[in-house]
Amino acid sequence: MTVLPNTRYRTVFYALTNGTKTDVYTVPTGVWAEIINVNVCASAGAAGTCTIASYDLSATTEYVYTYRDAVPAAGSLDIPCYPIHLEAGDILRATGAAGQHLTITMIEVGRGA
Repeated sequence: MTVLPNTRYRTVFYALTNGTKTDVYTVPTGVWAEIINVNVCASAGAAGTCTIASYDLSATTEYVYTYRDAVPAAGSLDIPCYPIHLEAGDILRATGAAGQHLTITMIEVGRGA
């Protein structure tokens, strides 16, 4: 893979606290991001579900990638993203149970990367 100037690989960790939609990552100004993978772990040992979506700022529209995918009590759910391209101001969102931990792997490119 060719790495462009002002490129960085990044991993974002997020602990969900309740069953409401939560903004877990917003693309900074002057940057675009390629979301490579999202991993959801039921860290409290209770099975649940998780929904992953993104908000496209330029289209003012939310797009759902996975809807209520099962997260096992013992193990985790990997959501390959192939990647998901997000531009400055776009938001990655998650809805899941308390005790679910997200690991988001991405590449950021641009002035602020």
